Amino acid sequence: KDYDDALATLGLVYIDGSMAEKDVEKGINYFQTAAKKGHVDSMFRLGMIYYQGDLVMKNLKQAHLWFTEAAAKGYKPAKEILSKEIFQTLRK
Repeated sequence: KDYDDALATLGLVYIDGSMAEKDVEKGINYFQTAAKKGHVDSMFRLGMIYYQGDLVMKNLKQAHLWFTEAAAKGYKPAKEILSKEIFQTLRK
């Protein structure tokens, strides 16, 4: 758990650029590594990154995937976002 939290923190550091040179790709990679290890906050952050499209090209399918992963682990904010109309067409 501590290792996954550290990966997520590194993701934040690189994405916001406050403590290291900003590197969005590196930040996303850290989030993905943590998310694949089950780190729910990283799953949600990845969903938001793809949903908002500010840091990368907006990708609702990727956003849906990460929000669904987080929701499956009981993360309430992810469940709330998945209830939005924009994601209804992506449900299977």
